[in-house]
Amino acid sequence: GRPGSELKARAASADLEFQDCSPGRYFDPRSAGVLGQALAELRPQVLITFDEQSLRLAGLTSRLGLASGTSVVHYYGLEGALKNKIWNRRVVGPRVRYFVPNAEAIAAELRSFGWIPSDRIRVIYDGVDPAPIDQADATGLREELGAGPNDVVALVAARLVPEKDHSLLLRAMAGLKDRCPGLRAWIAASWWASFRAIW
Repeated sequence: GRPGSELKARAASADLEFQDCSPGRYFDPRSAGVLGQALAELRPQVLITFDEQSLRLAGLTSRLGLASGTSVVHYYGLEGALKNKIWNRRVVGPRVRYFVPNAEAIAAELRSFGWIPSDRIRVIYDGVDPAPIDQADATGLREELGAGPNDVVALVAARLVPEKDHSLLLRAMAGLKDRCPGLRAWIAASWWASFRAIW
C-alpha cells in the first residue's frame, strides 16, 4: 500500500504486516520490482487492486513475469474510475483474472468497453454490518433531525454526483408533499467523496 496512507495506520493498529509500495504514475518499473519482490516472498494466491493506479502497477508486475502464481483481481466500485484507454486495454486488462464491480450498472460499464469478457466480470454487492443500525436510538435521531414520531423518513446515502440522480428523489418528494405532509428526506453524503467524484 501507499506509504503514509490510512490503510497503513489501520494495519498497524490491527498488528498486520504492511508493505510500502507506491503505485507511481502510469507504468513505474521500479514500483513493479518492489511489488514483485513482495509477491515472491509472500506468494499470495490473489492480489486485489482498488483503483486504477494500483491496477496499472499490478498489471505491469504481472506482465513482467513478477507475479507468478498470483491472480490479479480488480475491485471496481465507482463509475468512470477505470478509463477505457489503450494502456488498460493492451497492457493491464489481459493480466486481470476478474473484475469485481459492486453494482450491475458498473458491470455494464465494463462490458461496454468491449475488451473485458463477461465471464471475467463478477458483481459482488457491498456488505453492510446491520448491528450498528439495529442498536441505534431511532427515536433520538428522529428528534435530533426534526422528524416527528409519525413522519415517514426516506434516507439516501450516496455521493452528490449526477449519476446518483438526487433530482429524481426531490421531484418525487415534491409530488407527494400534499398527500403525505409528514414525508421527510435525509441525504447522507461524504463531502470528500462527492468532491473527488466531481473534480
